[in-house]
Amino acid sequence: MADRVGHSTWSRIYLLAAFLTLATAALLAIDLPPVHAIQEQVRTAGAAGTAGFVLGYALLTLGPVPKAAMSATAGLLFGWAGGAVVVWVASMLGAAAGFWLARKRGRDEVGRLAGRRFTRADDWLTRRGIMAVIGVRLLPVLPFTVINYAAGLSGVRFRDFLLGTTVGIIPGTAIAVSVGALGSRPGDWPWLVGAGLLMIGTAGAWSHRRASRQQQCQQAPAPFQAGC
Repeated sequence: MADRVGHSTWSRIYLLAAFLTLATAALLAIDLPPVHAIQEQVRTAGAAGTAGFVLGYALLTLGPVPKAAMSATAGLLFGWAGGAVVVWVASMLGAAAGFWLARKRGRDEVGRLAGRRFTRADDWLTRRGIMAVIGVRLLPVLPFTVINYAAGLSGVRFRDFLLGTTVGIIPGTAIAVSVGALGSRPGDWPWLVGAGLLMIGTAGAWSHRRASRQQQCQQAPAPFQAGC
């Protein structure tokens, strides 16, 4: 299982790198308005524009929409600090909505919506609680939406899910927003993105390895559990 998780993690990192490359090429090829002009329009919209972005972001997280792309857009529109706050708030709203949608609609319907990896996420979250939520948020294996649905259908308490999400999405949010916020300075953001992905992958892999070791200890005969 560890090999499958590792392969999936690196696949997602490669996909993100490919997305960033294609997005950069597209921005260079398309005649877009200057960044400062777009940012000025956002400032003119004021609080209503910010609230609209937050609501739209939260609603889009209920479906299979690339969250990293939306976060990078927030960084471009609101800057790094403002974009990070906007994305964090929108992500928390979307996570809470997904959790309760799953809990109300039931296992069968949401299981079909979430796909094959639902069972694995459900088992992990039920057994590990808040630490599992932090772990799967840090480890780029399961999509944001799948985690929300799986948590809603598992035995995780809403409080634990919310606290785990609060902490777990911070690194990914900061990195994704920085792509848009620093996108006008190509010499800086690739290094930041690369370092951030490495940090998330390392933290997530450590969390998964620790949880796997604890599971093996629990399944071992009693005489061998003392050394765990």
